[in-house]
Amino acid sequence: MTSYFAQISALYRQARPTYPPPLFQWIAHKAPARHLLWEPGCGSGQATLSLAQYFHKVIATDPSPEQLREAPPHPHIAYRCEPAERPSLHPQSADAIAVAQAYHWFDQEAFWQAVAQVAKPGALIAVWGYGDCFSPNPHLQAFLQEAHTQVDPYWPPERHHIQTAYQELPFPLPKLPTPTWPMEAVWPVERILAYIYTWSALRRWKEGEGWFQAFAQEVLGTFGEGTALPLAWPFFLRAGYWEG
Repeated sequence: MTSYFAQISALYRQARPTYPPPLFQWIAHKAPARHLLWEPGCGSGQATLSLAQYFHKVIATDPSPEQLREAPPHPHIAYRCEPAERPSLHPQSADAIAVAQAYHWFDQEAFWQAVAQVAKPGALIAVWGYGDCFSPNPHLQAFLQEAHTQVDPYWPPERHHIQTAYQELPFPLPKLPTPTWPMEAVWPVERILAYIYTWSALRRWKEGEGWFQAFAQEVLGTFGEGTALPLAWPFFLRAGYWEG
C-alpha cells in the first residue's frame, strides 16, 4: 500500500470529507456483535471516531506513522502502525471489518487472507468510498472540472477502482443489500482548495505545485476568501458476512 499522503498528513486530516452518519448506524445494526471492529487503512481517522461511537473497541491500523500521528485519540480506539495485509489482531476476534476509502490500495489476495485470519464467523465486512466531487454551483463546478482535467493523467492506477465503485475488485462474499446516502458538505473555499491539494494525482505530478498555486489564486479571486460553497460526492458501499 503506497502512501501518497505521508508528507501532508495534517492537511489530509483537516481537508478530507467525513462520511454520512447513517452509515455508521447501519454498520452497527448489521454487525453480529459490537465488541471489536477492525479498521484497516484508517489513515488519519476520517471514519474511526464515528465507528468508536458504536463499538466497544476499534483497532485502527495504517502503514503510515505520519497519518496515525494525526488520528484523533479516543478511549475505545487502539491505533497500530501495520499494513492491512498483516494485522496483529487475535485470530477470529473481529465482529466487523470496515474500510473507508482505502480498499483499492490493498493487495487483495493478502488482505482477504488476513480477513480469514481475524474475522469471526459471521463478521460483517463493509468497504466504502466516494468518487469525484462535484458542485451545484456552476462556477465552482467549472473549476472542479478544470482541476480534474489537469490532474487526470497522474492518478495512480488504483484510482480506477474508485471510478468503478469497487465493482472490479474482488469481494468474495454473498452481497448484502446496502442503502445509499447523500454525501454533501458546505465548505469555505480554502478547504476546497486544501482538499484538491491532497489528491494523490497532484502528489504524483512533479510540476503540479506551480499549476496548483496559479489555480488557487484564480479560485480565490473569483469567490473571495472565506466564501462557503456546496460540494457533493457519489458514495458507494459494498458489504457482506464472512462465512469462514
